[in-house]
Amino acid sequence: MRRLLTILLTFSVISCGEAPVEPTSTDTVQWMLEHAPDYLESREFRRAELEASLWKPELPYARKRLTAYGLERGGWDLLPEFEVKVTTVGENPTEIELSSDVPQTREEWLALGEQVFWYAPMRRDGYLLWLSERPELWDELGLQADADGNIRGVVRYTDPLGDQRTAITCGACHGDQGIAGAANKNLDLGRARAIFGEENGLDNTLFGTWGPGTVDVTDDGVTDPLAIPNLWNLDTQTHINHSAAIKLDSPAALAIRFETQYIEGQSLLRRPNRVIPWALAMYVYSLKPGTRPDTSLPGHTTFEQKCGSCHQADKAFGGGLIPADSINADPLASNSPLRGTGYYKVPTLLGISNSDRFMNNAKVDSLEDVIDSGHPYGETMSENDKVEILEFLNTL
Repeated sequence: MRRLLTILLTFSVISCGEAPVEPTSTDTVQWMLEHAPDYLESREFRRAELEASLWKPELPYARKRLTAYGLERGGWDLLPEFEVKVTTVGENPTEIELSSDVPQTREEWLALGEQVFWYAPMRRDGYLLWLSERPELWDELGLQADADGNIRGVVRYTDPLGDQRTAITCGACHGDQGIAGAANKNLDLGRARAIFGEENGLDNTLFGTWGPGTVDVTDDGVTDPLAIPNLWNLDTQTHINHSAAIKLDSPAALAIRFETQYIEGQSLLRRPNRVIPWALAMYVYSLKPGTRPDTSLPGHTTFEQKCGSCHQADKAFGGGLIPADSINADPLASNSPLRGTGYYKVPTLLGISNSDRFMNNAKVDSLEDVIDSGHPYGETMSENDKVEILEFLNTL
């Protein structure tokens, strides 16, 4: 019966939505405050925003959502809601329940979004329970404890079928040292899965090749782990995902991305109350880095000349799309069977001064190596230019 319900929900009739509502304010959070009723109450609004964000509708990732989300009849909208009621994991477990009441102020929305970021279960995996019960491995694998001795971004909850589950939240990957938005470059979930396999008679050796600071969540049958990104200044970005599978025509695209992630995280059996992903998107859009580019350095001018056409200052030193086969970078993820577009999104460089692994697969160990490789097109630069650019990059 459960499988039949999933099939019926997934392959219901597709509908066409209205034109997406484009932001007119430079204050993204304010735009989201104004359009919260649209997202919460209008199927047509959500459908239009979904269609606008999936600029490669032929991709399996896109087709799955286009055949199931925001439909006139059936689909994921019919799924019952799940309560976000979790228990933290560690020395002092604490029960936390997130409210689904609609916040009334900017501050209330952001406060709820912060709770969602740290506590709402985004993705569950069987090995996480095993890992959560082995604190002797936490440091080695990049899991961090908060002031209460609990693992940041790991929670336990009861799934829709009544089973106890352990899951990671946004904060596990994007909350390094308790800083929301900062990529945890030491998190090594691939090695965790490899160790889990060794102890349980499973051949998980391939997971051990991921390396710290990377995750492979595409479920596309290909091993293509990608660097965990910082989640800062999204209001300047045009796309999300390394392969840019989702276009940020409006902030609603990010909320829909989160909503569908939660649905898949619950095995297509439940959906979140829409207050949850809207609050999370609003909170993520509010996140800014703690660094300030020093534009007085000579390296700033050199950077603008050598790198600025792709890494644009007004886009948080990121940019648009670039064909993956045109640059000297691993093209594997851009060709993913699930959401490979053939392109890479030019990533923001904010926070790069606090990183120690680089490129989309995190396989380059230093900024010096990135520059020495001739990134992006194999061109070499003078030693003086390298020194100046590195000095500037270390202020980002």
